[in-house]
Amino acid sequence: MNVPALQQHGLLRQEQRQRLALTQEMRQSLHLLSLPAIELGRCVQELAADNPLLEYREAPALRGLGGRRFASAWNAPDPLDRAPAEPQTLEAELLGQLRLLGPPAPLRRAAGYLAGNLDESGYLALSLEEAAQQLGITAELAAEALRLLQSLQPAGIGARDLRECLLLQLDREPEPAPGAREQRECLPPQPQPDRDPQPASGAREQRKCLPQQLVRKLQPASGARELADRWLPQLAERKWDEISEGTGMSRDELEAARLHLRGLDPRPGLRLSSVRTESIIADARVGLTADSELSVELNTTWEPRLSLAGSDSFLVGIRREHEAYAYIESCRRSARSLLNSLATRRQTLRKVVEAIFIEQQAFLQVGWSGLRPLTMANIALLLGVHESTVSRAVADKYVRTPHGVFRLKAFFSATLGRGGSEEVSAVAARQQLAALIAAESRSRPLSDQQLAKRLSEEGVPLSRRTVAKYRDELRIPCSTARRDADARA
Repeated sequence: MNVPALQQHGLLRQEQRQRLALTQEMRQSLHLLSLPAIELGRCVQELAADNPLLEYREAPALRGLGGRRFASAWNAPDPLDRAPAEPQTLEAELLGQLRLLGPPAPLRRAAGYLAGNLDESGYLALSLEEAAQQLGITAELAAEALRLLQSLQPAGIGARDLRECLLLQLDREPEPAPGAREQRECLPPQPQPDRDPQPASGAREQRKCLPQQLVRKLQPASGARELADRWLPQLAERKWDEISEGTGMSRDELEAARLHLRGLDPRPGLRLSSVRTESIIADARVGLTADSELSVELNTTWEPRLSLAGSDSFLVGIRREHEAYAYIESCRRSARSLLNSLATRRQTLRKVVEAIFIEQQAFLQVGWSGLRPLTMANIALLLGVHESTVSRAVADKYVRTPHGVFRLKAFFSATLGRGGSEEVSAVAARQQLAALIAAESRSRPLSDQQLAKRLSEEGVPLSRRTVAKYRDELRIPCSTARRDADARA
């Protein structure tokens, strides 16, 4: 019988699954949450233009500043049609490249997060350890995401220091043609004037070492890679004899390699950064009251004012089965959905900002040295929301504090260790490192090993290599260069 056969092989199975399906209103709410103030105004304006039941008033910050009025566009040409296109940002360009590559979703999200943490020069502004901890992913996935980011255009993007930036660009340079390589390897030794001919064995030795010299002359990229990898500090200090002795390069070979390095871009991110400087608009303002209570105020001056027109007047005399009735009902639902989404955005953004600065209240009092370790997962747990909601809430948002205007993302930092009973953040560790160097003797600056020991004594356990990495990120030269600079002064 067929039925027993099916039962025997277990081909029939019944199971129940639960899956959360996002409604159109939820998608819209999440999209609006991710937008900064200016982009929010533009998006709302476009949505309001398509809905006759929404009464639109310009954002207060734009009134009287020549902002666009919401009116019929067919009576006169739209001035925005003649406006230049908005400049592409570095992060947006990199995210676009990631979408085209189509990597797996976890890898794309991690690489996108790293792209959002590049400085204007294109350098990664946080460590992979911090990124992995903030995203709740493995170190291996974070490293793979960085490799993916560094494979994007322009070459050198996503580097953690100048050395890596230059090497990434050299990696992209085409290899010499095989025929040219073979031809160089077969070239005979050149005769030396005013010298006796070398014996056969000497000729063989000369022929043996000649290709390396030719490679350096005809392929300056080979010498440039050696300089970028090991000799950047000496190159900056123009220690030609030390470099020549250490690399075996002649002065001509060294000059060719140096010129090749000069043709690379030490700040590749600027190629994609906007050339137009715009004022940063803070999405929120935080501070402490006279009673040391936390004060949070959202900046709604850039948000357009919307209200729902009386839809009942539109329905007078229209029968329910008429198409116009269904259209007006659809517009009313869309209008209410947009108003609810905007209210949800304000509520969520306020809660996230409040939660961040409840945890980072010491920053408001003393500045960056008071920053505590904090991840998006911590805030999500405190608020009972998904981590992606927190990520959208802080994306491209700025906050005004007593110490200046900063990205909201800047207030997330990984844990490095403990100072007494207090956890120490990576940002605070950089601040302590900078303070130690600022207070050192100019004639006897501290080495990286000595700095690591001092930090450990202050409760910040860092290895010498981590100290060197943080020092490079702070654009502080090594102890030798600091001592030489003081001697020259």
